[in-house]
Amino acid sequence: MSRFDPTTAPEVAFLPLADPERRAQDPIRALQAARDLRILIGAAEYDAVAHARQAGWTWAQVGESLAISKQAAQQRFGPLEHQEGCRCGTTAACSTHL
Repeated sequence: MSRFDPTTAPEVAFLPLADPERRAQDPIRALQAARDLRILIGAAEYDAVAHARQAGWTWAQVGESLAISKQAAQQRFGPLEHQEGCRCGTTAACSTHL
């Protein structure tokens, strides 16, 4: 199975999700389209959070925008901040060294 690439996926790939008859006729394609859409949405969400944090947004603002708590936002996205450029040497999430 090939890995989904959101930069080359045509919008047509998501059609099996829009039509109940197509979902019933080809459940495998519908499931694959759902998976691909989930990946695309997840990538967009992580990218938006990274840009918001770089722009100075607090975890409370990020959480409020996503309808989750500040703590949930930090737990979900904080470790990615740390891994993408932190030089502090800790294993905890670090928003200081973006």
